[in-house]
Amino acid sequence: MFTERLRQIFHPERMGVRRVEATASSLQVNQPATADVDGDWRYERKYFLDSISAEDTELMIRLCPHYFRQVHPDRYINNIYLDSATLRCYWENLDGVSPRFKQRIRWYGDLHQDNAAATLEIKRKYNAVGDKIRVPLGAFNTSNDITNDGVYSLLKSAGSDRPFRSHGDGFRCTLVNRYLRRYYATFDSLFRATIDRELQYYPLEGGQRKKGLIVREKATILEIKYAKDHESIAREILQSLPYRPARISKYVHGINMLRAHHYL
Repeated sequence: MFTERLRQIFHPERMGVRRVEATASSLQVNQPATADVDGDWRYERKYFLDSISAEDTELMIRLCPHYFRQVHPDRYINNIYLDSATLRCYWENLDGVSPRFKQRIRWYGDLHQDNAAATLEIKRKYNAVGDKIRVPLGAFNTSNDITNDGVYSLLKSAGSDRPFRSHGDGFRCTLVNRYLRRYYATFDSLFRATIDRELQYYPLEGGQRKKGLIVREKATILEIKYAKDHESIAREILQSLPYRPARISKYVHGINMLRAHHYL
């Protein structure tokens, strides 16, 4: 039933809608007053730069056509990814399934906080474009509650526990990651860019974060983001970058990194 509803949301005929009217109830999330879509369907062009520094990447962004400038102070982003026991979202991404989606709990700043402002984010992907739905969840004790039980209690207290158990065999916490992000935008705000560095991945065991275990990634990830209506204009920017685009998901990459270190 959930999969069928997801396919209805992703139906190609809806791709022409200027703003997708998604409510929490349309995604089986019980919070229709606060769930909204993060802008239009958009492209996210990604570049995985394992031998180029964030400083050199920033220089290239500033030299791009359309004049990118920094628009927000740097900040750390923390995520708990939710997936089924069989890692269905992970495998669907690897297989290029469309439509597909993934879910995560996100907060900013320190990894460990007594009252982090947590948000449930649902990223939907249809072929090359996607969007993001956000559902504010309220205060979350990330010092003690990065566990299956803690996340379930958070979702339930916000009236949003359906996504945690509506994936057939149910969701669970599968990965925690963290990185430092810098934000850019063109003066006309048609294009945004982010540079992520200091990537860190934390394994979980039995739905609970393993204390003291961490995998660090030295690579930089650049993303260029723009609405699907601006694909023709974007070519000038993308062609000015001396990098090769990559099909990279921080969730999939994080799972692979933990497996390579025998943490999974």
